[in-house]
Amino acid sequence: MSGIEFEGVKKDPYKPSEIRKTRQMVESYMEGGQTLKDRLRPDQEEAMVTIKTPNEVARIMLISDLHFGSEASDLKAIKEIMTELGKPDTYAVLAGDLLEGVNQEYLSTTTGSLLNFQEQIDAFRGIFLRKIIEEKKVLAVVSRYGSHDDWPSGKESLNGPAIMLDSLTLPDGSRIPLIMNDGRLFVKIGDSPEVGIQLFHKVGGSGSTINPVKPLRGVFVANKIERSQDKPLVAMAGHNHSRAGVSSERVMAGNNEVQLVLLQGGTVKGLDKNNPDFFMVEKGGVLIQPPGAAMVLRHKKEDGQIQVVPTYGNERSRRLLEAFEVLNRSVSLGVTEEMMQELEKEDGKFQFTLDEDNSLVAERSGGQEIKSKLYRQLNWRVDVGKLGLPTCVHFISHVDFGSGQADLNQVEKIINETNKSKRSGLLVLNGMLANDVPGREDRKDILDEFSEEIGQVPLSKRMGIMLDSILRDDAWNKGIGKIPNKEGGGWESWPIVTGDYLYYDSVLQGTPLFEGGATVVFDIGHNRFNLYAVDGVGNFGSRQDPYLALIQMDKLSMVRNEVVTGGNSTIPGALTTPDTIFVANGWNAPVKDRRYGKSSMIRVPKGGQGIIMFPNGGGKGLIYGGGSLRELNDSYTALTLHQGLLAKGGTAEYQKFMRKRRR
Repeated sequence: MSGIEFEGVKKDPYKPSEIRKTRQMVESYMEGGQTLKDRLRPDQEEAMVTIKTPNEVARIMLISDLHFGSEASDLKAIKEIMTELGKPDTYAVLAGDLLEGVNQEYLSTTTGSLLNFQEQIDAFRGIFLRKIIEEKKVLAVVSRYGSHDDWPSGKESLNGPAIMLDSLTLPDGSRIPLIMNDGRLFVKIGDSPEVGIQLFHKVGGSGSTINPVKPLRGVFVANKIERSQDKPLVAMAGHNHSRAGVSSERVMAGNNEVQLVLLQGGTVKGLDKNNPDFFMVEKGGVLIQPPGAAMVLRHKKEDGQIQVVPTYGNERSRRLLEAFEVLNRSVSLGVTEEMMQELEKEDGKFQFTLDEDNSLVAERSGGQEIKSKLYRQLNWRVDVGKLGLPTCVHFISHVDFGSGQADLNQVEKIINETNKSKRSGLLVLNGMLANDVPGREDRKDILDEFSEEIGQVPLSKRMGIMLDSILRDDAWNKGIGKIPNKEGGGWESWPIVTGDYLYYDSVLQGTPLFEGGATVVFDIGHNRFNLYAVDGVGNFGSRQDPYLALIQMDKLSMVRNEVVTGGNSTIPGALTTPDTIFVANGWNAPVKDRRYGKSSMIRVPKGGQGIIMFPNGGGKGLIYGGGSLRELNDSYTALTLHQGLLAKGGTAEYQKFMRKRRR
């Protein structure tokens, strides 16, 4: 028979008799390659670090976007950051773009450098990086984000952070963890519970919002939160030069209230106006935001919890760090309340004084004769005292008196904390009455209930009551008519001028009234803090962004405000930016939400937010925002104790106290 016959020809690896062997070989090859790649790659997705400090408190600075090597980077600012990092109990996460790199695509706008990529690495590593690593100051370094640190040229990409860390080890020979973009670092203070920190250089959406921390919040929205979560959740990022801020806010995960801590860092590139970043210049009118994002971690040994408080600015975070160290020591010695009482006594007489000459009264009109003043600007003078102690102002809003849902337990907590310290005041904001109260026959009774509750705070501590849209509703001007009672008779509900009733006839007699959109000014020492208090926010509100409306209202005000608060967000918290603190107040009642059925009520995080003001420090004065009642109270106590020690004996008195031991 004619034809051909082959010998030694390769077998078909996919025919039935060979497929099993082929599959095994392919799987072995792929698994081996993945194992080898994982072994050789310098970075990882997760790591754990334990900070050991006798004070059980640590400050973690977010350091990013130094752009070392760029002629536009402020070398003085970089040195200041490194000096700050040298302070005791202070650590850093290095979150990318530490170098300028070289990229041909951006040569037309990026500010040049005389150093090539390797020289940038060598210089930064030798001058800055080696020192802070050897001093055990670096907790983690972020990698795999494809930006300036990965630009040796315009045609290829390298893992710049890995190259920078090469050969750099701790004194014991261990290496600093290199965490991939969107990886996690778990941090413990001694034997405290661990806190997970989601690390980024850049996070999706970072250039698309006016709220600097919204993209970081979106990480938790996308990934979802475990129903059993009972510790703070933290995320931090750099990259966005024009927006910076830190936020402490509360969200509901199932039926559990969870704290979110979000840190968005700034940059030193283009910070000096005499040495601009031309890439940002081309965008026009973009403000460069300085570095300063940080958070203080405190191990509360009395209840086994870990507390996370973010803030912006080196002086703010340094003072808060030392203050929490003092608080931990006073708690361990059992002398906290005693010290607070002694300091307030030694501080001398204190009072809030309404400066009528510099306050502004709004014009009023309506169907009824109106006698009470309504302020569009309230000016309060705050006594400094002998020790220069801070002042705390608690905010209360969204109680919904008349709804039958008011959380009076939480209201009582806010009132008690206000009354606990003579240097604390209360500012009453919007939403104190339910929406339907103006048209109800029992509206006067509800006004009285509201008045009696808030009236537990002495007049001297009541900073003002907002006459919001509910208290100024037109329905108050109308008589309800005769309402039959059970006995067959009747009574008539007459029109009520709410402002006059509260100011002249209620338990709140004498408390100044202010309109929505008014400014409450606090003159404390040589410093002035302007608080912009809004009521309605129009179409600016967002269910998923607690600060969007407040930021937009701040823009519309066209003036500089140190604090903006109010609105109707169901997500409470405090956002601190380099210039302004935005406080979204929690609700002290469930919220009616028609998405879940007619008149459906949903649980929301609690109220109790506020601010802490200092008469000294920070040039124009230091101010802190509290994202929750606990955070506000603990911060205020800590800062008061710390300031008292410094005022009485300076650093020596502070150090002496920190060496004290329980008798």
